[in-house]
Amino acid sequence: MMSDMFRRTSKRAGLLTNRIEAFSDGVFAIAITLLILEIAIPELTQFELQDGELFMSLVALWPKFLSFIISFGIISIFWVGHAIMFHFIVRSDRMLLWLNSLLLLGVAFIPFPAALIGEYAPEKISVILYGATLCFTGIVFAFIWLHASRNYHLINPKMPDDIVHLAKKTVWLAPLVYAIAVFFAFFAPLVSIALYIFLPLVYIIPSPIDAIVDAAVLE
Repeated sequence: MMSDMFRRTSKRAGLLTNRIEAFSDGVFAIAITLLILEIAIPELTQFELQDGELFMSLVALWPKFLSFIISFGIISIFWVGHAIMFHFIVRSDRMLLWLNSLLLLGVAFIPFPAALIGEYAPEKISVILYGATLCFTGIVFAFIWLHASRNYHLINPKMPDDIVHLAKKTVWLAPLVYAIAVFFAFFAPLVSIALYIFLPLVYIIPSPIDAIVDAAVLE
């Protein structure tokens, strides 16, 4: 018990996280905004408008709208997870700074494969690149938590053990699903797209960790 307390209190120095959070919020906001810029307004002549072509042109954009909705949900998942994670991470170090930068690299890149999948789905390459980007981002997200929570290195020392251990497991759910989606993309791209749709819905549903977080009282 004494050794656990020592590990939790021996490393209190470190940089604050406010600049990490501010910079990250900016990147998340830009990435999520760029998604809609890939949906161009149809350019029709006056004759085509009178012939009712606008409706059909909008219907033809449904793959791009679907890609936008899926990607908006996925980036939102990463942002919500990032916000919750940095509620418990109270200081940073050089490794955390670089890991967070790698996370933002993945987030900032998401609009590109999202545009590809909206334009060329279910083309195999676009579905694979989309899943690989999400898998990379999810893995980096998991490593951020593993690094920060190691021996309570950077997290609040009053954080309950059950939250720490449960979070260590749940952070691997997203990259695992995305890795499976990449596997299916080689021979069943539509299954991969279904997994991309499915995962955001899973994170919207309250999980056991939500009750633990809500019940936690931290200074």
